[in-house]
Amino acid sequence: MARVEFLVKAFCLILVITHCQFQDAQTETLSSIGVNWGAQASQPMEPSVVVNMLKNNGIKKVKLFDADSWTVSAFRGTDIELMLGIPNDQLKKLSKSKDDAKDWVKENVTKHVKDGGVNIRYVSVGNEAFLSSYNGSYIHILFPAMQNIQRAIEKAGYGDKIKVTSALNADVYESGSSGKPSNGVFRKDTYDVMKQIVQFLDEKNSPLVVNIYPFLSLYQSKDFPEEFAFFDSSNSEIDDNGAHYSNMFDANLDTLVASLKKIGHPNVPIVIGEIGWPTDGDKNANVQNAKKFYRGFLKKMASKKGSPRHPGTMTVYLFGLFDENLKSIAPGNFERHWGIFRYDGKPKFQVDFSGKEQDKYPIAAKGVRYQEHKWCVLKNNISNITSLGGAMSYACAGGDCTSLGYGCSCFGILNGQGNASYAFNQYFQINDQSVEACDFDGVATIVSKDPTKGNCRFPIAIYSNGNMLQVMHKLGGFFIMFSLILTIVWFHWESFLMGPLTLSVKVQDSAISSPPPDACIRRKQNSPVRNSFASVSIGEEKPFDFLRTLFEGVIAGGTAGVVVETALYPIDTIKTRLQAARAGEKLVLKGLYSGLTGNLAGVLPASALFVGVYEPIKQKLLRIFPENLSAFAHLTAGAVGGIAASLIRVPTEVVKQRMQTGQFSSASGAVRFIAAKEGFKGLYAGYGSFLLRDLPFDAIQFCIYEQIRIGYKLAARRDLNDPENAIIGAFAGALTGAITTPLDVIKTRLMVQGSANQYKGIVDCVQTIIKEEGPQALLKGIGPRVLWIGIGGSIFFGVLESTKRFLAERRPALVHHSKSEKVKD
Repeated sequence: MARVEFLVKAFCLILVITHCQFQDAQTETLSSIGVNWGAQASQPMEPSVVVNMLKNNGIKKVKLFDADSWTVSAFRGTDIELMLGIPNDQLKKLSKSKDDAKDWVKENVTKHVKDGGVNIRYVSVGNEAFLSSYNGSYIHILFPAMQNIQRAIEKAGYGDKIKVTSALNADVYESGSSGKPSNGVFRKDTYDVMKQIVQFLDEKNSPLVVNIYPFLSLYQSKDFPEEFAFFDSSNSEIDDNGAHYSNMFDANLDTLVASLKKIGHPNVPIVIGEIGWPTDGDKNANVQNAKKFYRGFLKKMASKKGSPRHPGTMTVYLFGLFDENLKSIAPGNFERHWGIFRYDGKPKFQVDFSGKEQDKYPIAAKGVRYQEHKWCVLKNNISNITSLGGAMSYACAGGDCTSLGYGCSCFGILNGQGNASYAFNQYFQINDQSVEACDFDGVATIVSKDPTKGNCRFPIAIYSNGNMLQVMHKLGGFFIMFSLILTIVWFHWESFLMGPLTLSVKVQDSAISSPPPDACIRRKQNSPVRNSFASVSIGEEKPFDFLRTLFEGVIAGGTAGVVVETALYPIDTIKTRLQAARAGEKLVLKGLYSGLTGNLAGVLPASALFVGVYEPIKQKLLRIFPENLSAFAHLTAGAVGGIAASLIRVPTEVVKQRMQTGQFSSASGAVRFIAAKEGFKGLYAGYGSFLLRDLPFDAIQFCIYEQIRIGYKLAARRDLNDPENAIIGAFAGALTGAITTPLDVIKTRLMVQGSANQYKGIVDCVQTIIKEEGPQALLKGIGPRVLWIGIGGSIFFGVLESTKRFLAERRPALVHHSKSEKVKD
């Protein structure tokens, strides 16, 4: 009996523990509560991490300010309701073109909603478009844009589920000098268009979305009673025909209710699009006030009492989810500090989303990856603070110094040196801890000890590579399509001038175009030629074969490029550091895979583009050149493929080598910093030297490889196997790598110099290297380079030929009936 009693108690204990763990895993939240998720941050959180955080906190409604596909896709399979946003800069286009509206809905709504993937409920056209500070810029285009989006949604079949609205600021209505809510009326300059919009919303059963900010009333008026901005006071500040108002929110909401009633639409649903309290950037913006505001507001929402003239519950979206350090501070320094969570997903204060006033923190984001634990601070030996004005201004212009102002979190905690360190570190972290971002004319240094003091936090940047990868993939796709279109146009234009295009190869191996030995003699039956190079013969070809060759080249090239880059990246890093090191500098062996992810995003399209262009051009040139000049066809095709691929290779190489030499810790930060400091041309630094090295390299390597394969094949009288292709590729790569090492050193020095501009050009670079380090410096890194390219050539050509053979085996069988096939011995 005692044993049974023990088991029962143990079972109950397990149930209690399980229940507590479940509650800890997901917070109870009011069903009417949502959040605004803005992404104007230097390192935005990865969408998948944010969505999991929202789910853990029980938040089921999210309002976005755009329709970024990567972000929206992260909600697939969840039950979270989304309100998508259309920025104001798109209103003009959407107001004038129904086709543009249709395209927007197809791209941003239909593709996410189909198959029940993403739960999109609203589309907010524009954001606070009628702000008085905009001087009427959008008054005549907002409503037409809303109508066109509504029509497009209805045509797509989602009119009953997805509603169109527009988030408006509370300054669109006013109560006059009396300040009484019952006198509410829409602003004179917006009155007519607001009547149209409200009627439209009423007809479509869509809500009117309004942003209400009690904090702004307190911020903008010294005479505003502070307690009226919160919800704790029971004293009535406004008495209006029997209605008593003890908080600004109720008074503002009922002003809107009166405005709607006066234009004949009192029953239009109202949604609060934004409401919140900032935690820094002003004397009233702090954690204590934010906690007080949310505690009172959420308690009010849980009571479901509403306001005197709008009783009951309503949907509200808290503003906002995270701090955004790239937002404009024109309205005030507090604009970057509205987040309930910090930039890294950690909660700032205790808040109970259930409205039960429990003192507990929301669940933090999980899986956030921080960059290295290092900070940029003022050097200890710098005592003349007055001389730092320019450096601090520069740091604050490119960083975020809003916490240093009067009454802010760092005010009174830091001295002059501390303020400088804070500014330097903000700039340093925003630029992804780039070494170049911690210089400031030599007065700053990087440290590993956290300089945080009290409530004045010195942040560490987080990794955020998603946007960079998307940009690289889009650029890669654009360049591939652009180059392939040019290639197709060139071929068909030439075929129009010269006759029908026939490119059928007379051999089984798609890698080269070499016939059996006897066919080499038959190709020119009347005039046999003694060949200076290995010969190759091309027969007639079907028009389809060009596109097939193009497609197979793209697939094989992309596959080979990714495999070889991943395998040999550490050797490439060592080579780069050896070449970039000046006299006396030591080689660092840490972080040998630094920059690989961003580099692969460029290598894939670049390799695909190179081979995709090389193969069809090689085939065409082999038909044009005499067979004893096949080497020139390979040389030319390699050079043309190299030029096409350089459009992607150069920016990728610049970013990769800056990261390998420790200047940046992430690809996205490298791109932003280079573009900001050096302009777009900075991403093409060393382009001339890159071509000087890579065009000869590509041409020579592919020519050597192709010629050896042809000769070997003729001698062996059979197709080559994978090990033989790999050995030939290794030899061609190693030999070419050794020959072009001086060009690679010059290219590397020009690419990694950044904005310092030590070298004025290729000639100056060569002269400076020889003068300062001797001629032998032009062969720096030749060992790793030959090893890297030799092994790389083996892997690249081995994978290339294997992939091409794989694709050829799955090619539909075609029966060729060319004259050349009918020739008998």
